[in-house]
Amino acid sequence: MSPTIKSSFIKRAAAWAIAALVLAGLASCGGGGGASDGSVPADTSITLVEPQSAVASVFSAQVTTAPDDGATVSGTVTLEVKGANIANVELLPADGYLPRYAVFIVSDDKTSATATFDTTKFPDGALVVRISAFDTPAGSATATEIIAMPARTWNIKNGAKPPPGTFSAQLSAAPADGTSISGTVAIEVTGSNIRNVELLPSQGNIPILATFTVSADRTRASLLLDTTTLSDGAMAVRISAFDAPAGMPANEIVAMPARTWIIKNKAVPGTFSAQVTAAPADGATVSGKVHLEVTGTGIENVELLPSMGYVPIFATFSVSADKTKATLDFDTTRLSNGTLAVRISAFNVPARTPGASEIVAMPTRSWNIKNTTWSIVDLGTLGGSASTATHINDSGDVVGYSNIGSGSEHAFLYRNGAMIDLGTMGGEYSHAKAINNTGGIIGYSALANGSTVPFLYQGGVMAEIGALTSNSPRSTAYDINDAGDIVATEDYKPFLYTRDGVLASLAYLRDFYYVGGLLINNTGQIAITDGLGKYISAYLFTGSSLVKLALPTTYPFPYHYSYGMNNLGDVVGVSSGHAFLYSKGTIYDLSAQLGAGYSQATGINDSGMIVGAGDYPFLYKNGAIIDLNSLADVKAAGWKLEEILGINSSGQIAGTGINKDGQRRAFLLTPPVAP
Repeated sequence: MSPTIKSSFIKRAAAWAIAALVLAGLASCGGGGGASDGSVPADTSITLVEPQSAVASVFSAQVTTAPDDGATVSGTVTLEVKGANIANVELLPADGYLPRYAVFIVSDDKTSATATFDTTKFPDGALVVRISAFDTPAGSATATEIIAMPARTWNIKNGAKPPPGTFSAQLSAAPADGTSISGTVAIEVTGSNIRNVELLPSQGNIPILATFTVSADRTRASLLLDTTTLSDGAMAVRISAFDAPAGMPANEIVAMPARTWIIKNKAVPGTFSAQVTAAPADGATVSGKVHLEVTGTGIENVELLPSMGYVPIFATFSVSADKTKATLDFDTTRLSNGTLAVRISAFNVPARTPGASEIVAMPTRSWNIKNTTWSIVDLGTLGGSASTATHINDSGDVVGYSNIGSGSEHAFLYRNGAMIDLGTMGGEYSHAKAINNTGGIIGYSALANGSTVPFLYQGGVMAEIGALTSNSPRSTAYDINDAGDIVATEDYKPFLYTRDGVLASLAYLRDFYYVGGLLINNTGQIAITDGLGKYISAYLFTGSSLVKLALPTTYPFPYHYSYGMNNLGDVVGVSSGHAFLYSKGTIYDLSAQLGAGYSQATGINDSGMIVGAGDYPFLYKNGAIIDLNSLADVKAAGWKLEEILGINSSGQIAGTGINKDGQRRAFLLTPPVAP
């Protein structure tokens, strides 16, 4: 998860150590002298803590402007961090605190910090750096550190640049030597002061096979080569660029030395062939819709697939009637920003037909998805009319439940553009509640006899959780951390099922009457909500203390519920109608900033971004409130967002709303990438 906070690690590790000791005691309770129901011995001491109350901003920081990992940089580079209560920001080595490569200038309101990093003071080559923010001035021994930008490698390259007017040209897109080509083929040359580019025979300058279109700034030349105008067979060609218009004396750069292409446009009956003729290069940055094309003979089906395996199918191409071409405008906004490794495979029989031959028309390429606008994706359904999202992990995987054709509901996993039916434990319905960063999914499912059990879905298999097998109609798994620890209920009583398979009752914490929500983070902290009807209370268990999560209120029927927790122990929820944030011993009332009559916070990531809903769906970021329904991209897509269920480390938001067709659907909302 990113950014990462470091200063509280020792305290949190100590809390987990205490919890581990408690669990060790729980695990040994089956022997003589221990409680047979899995509870801890009667002398276990849990301290109830009342948090301080405040309406204020907390410390947060994230990078908004910085070169990407692996970027080539030169001259001066602008860096920016935004957040709240920022006192000091430094550009540092990947590990340690010396030397300080740059110190940022912090704004008076402590919400932003900027630096101009002069790369000319460093030798050319790789430089590995991080950006850390602190909540106290430099030199303070009590500072909390947020790693606003985890380690990135920048390639410093300040060598002399060619003077204005210098002529350069290099090939940036063309079929490889020996490739079979057909239909239309995209070719591109980039450089400087380009006046003319020609596709020529491997030797000599006649005939000119094709002339490229040169951009107005003379830095790019492109050609869509129509191979159907040429004879089938081998063709040896080169690409030459010139610094003067055609027919004028000029300097020549051979941007592509001789290559042989096999032109193959005429189908031979029964022949199956396929090759990619349009696709981004390996390592390319892509956004929006990307045009892909495969040409050949006897093509029945073409799919965009993961680098290994056949699930999920990212997209299926449209195949021409003569089976010589397949095209796809691939919508990258349906996927998370970041690296996507894919291949393109063609088949000589229709989809899901046995006996297919496969041609890998494009071996694995990695594309960097980088969409610079908000994008919202309708996750669809499993054949029914509606779907609901419940949780999201850092990979952008979303879980929830959807109607199926029969009208009952099944748990789903949405991953890489496809909704996957997780099935049930033999009954009619199942609901997924949470997913961790290793792909473990928990929830509850009906059995064939109609009773309900908590499940763990992993590796394509749904199974009951541990010893929670009483088939109680009130058994539910609520949350799972990255280590595989699960919190669940049975007959409304809370349990912890550890990564080691130990089942431990949490009833010793207090006399829980009715547990309706449980959360667990990667440090083992547990948030619990219990009560019945109008009297509902929320608590945070840190290993030795039970913190009550409640804002001061005169409301006669207090209602306090925790909905989200991050790995720092920050908890969000609702307290008597007000969205709250609990952080480091203080509970904050967010209602004044939201300006809403009713609000509840439902998710928080490690960067301190908070999401929720109420009078309107919101994102709380850097001390500012964003009404998600007011986003231009959401409005343009015709959505009305209603429930916001979670936010991951990259700021992706999962929830449920009404789409442009008036259907209730789960959605994935992806923020723009910082420029």
